[in-house]
Amino acid sequence: MSPLVLDIPGTTTHPFTTSLPVDGVLLDLPDEGISFPSPGTVKVDVEPVNEGFVLTGALDVPVQSSCSRCLTPVVLRVSERFRVVLSRDAGGGEGEDDWVHFTRGEREFDLTPIVRDLVVVALPAKPLCSDRCLGLCPVCGNDRNRASCSCTGTTVDPRWAALMSLRADEKSFEREETNHGIAEEKDKQNQA
Repeated sequence: MSPLVLDIPGTTTHPFTTSLPVDGVLLDLPDEGISFPSPGTVKVDVEPVNEGFVLTGALDVPVQSSCSRCLTPVVLRVSERFRVVLSRDAGGGEGEDDWVHFTRGEREFDLTPIVRDLVVVALPAKPLCSDRCLGLCPVCGNDRNRASCSCTGTTVDPRWAALMSLRADEKSFEREETNHGIAEEKDKQNQA
């Protein structure tokens, strides 16, 4: 039995609260760059209602990833809330995302898919160690947060070199026009 399986007695009429450990390995996330430095928890309040139960939960789990700019390890806290209705009424709940059919004979409900989805959605697409992270130098690979490097300028992809030469020609033309305009102004001043 998975640790994220919630055991709900079929005859319970009183609300109860339970807390389950969240082991990240059991979530089987597709991204190999994600790890779980320590176990998390999911706390679930189970409230019996007509023909079922309402589960209100709070997930808290640490997730380790790498900064998308400098590749240093980053530990993020995923703290999310959820609500699921387990209904014994097979016809009810159509169109609701949080509704699950729960037959009378069932006692166990697996929270793993819910927890997995909460973690995946909460993780940023590009995690950062800091909003001010300078990242790695694209030339030498030095971590610019720790020390500056002596690399200057940016390397130009040879496929773009022809366009760069057009831009250089445009700038030299603008300089010539500016210099020509300055020379004309000086001539007018000297004639006056």
